[in-house]
Amino acid sequence: LKATLSVTETPALVDAYSEMLADDQVHLFIYASHMYGGAEAYQAQVLSQPEVDAILDEALVALASVFEINAGLNDAWYDPTTNGQGFMISVQESKGTVFLAWFTYETWTYDTALNDPALATIGDARQRWMTAEGPYNGSNAELVVYSSNGGSFDQAVPAPIMDPVGSISLQFDDCASGWVSYDLPGARRSGMIPIERVSSDNLSDCRLKGFEVD
Repeated sequence: LKATLSVTETPALVDAYSEMLADDQVHLFIYASHMYGGAEAYQAQVLSQPEVDAILDEALVALASVFEINAGLNDAWYDPTTNGQGFMISVQESKGTVFLAWFTYETWTYDTALNDPALATIGDARQRWMTAEGPYNGSNAELVVYSSNGGSFDQAVPAPIMDPVGSISLQFDDCASGWVSYDLPGARRSGMIPIERVSSDNLSDCRLKGFEVD
């Protein structure tokens, strides 16, 4: 396609081939993101294996420079190694912000004494959910983490109280994977969690900068 574009000036052909090239780039980026870390397992069909591996590696480098956070990331995300925990992420493009809900469990050394499992009638007394919100730029978002407490099941009052308890740096590699880096000073906890979508059903709604994913 690139060779053809370099030798033709026919408007219809230029438009058609340019659109095809853009689509091919998007598909290559998405494919490369899924093959990350496992390219060696793919058996080259037409090109040589070193050529395929080089193309995928180049696409991954390019992907980091073209990806921007967008509403197509709105979904449930998790780390498969901690199944049963995870994140609900909502990108609000009109505000330029990201909202995140984090479903997890207590830190044990921090607030075990506050929760008597015998008092829990729904779920586990050690279950936790936190929320976070903040602005995003490119593929990164910087969020303030809030802990909600004081509410009552299915009741408007008392309203829960939201206390800021730390920060999250949210980084997306592409439409299918990202990282949650968190720092919760009061709980003396910090770390990094690799995340992926719980389901790929909404993957087609995501997009790369300048391209729509079909």
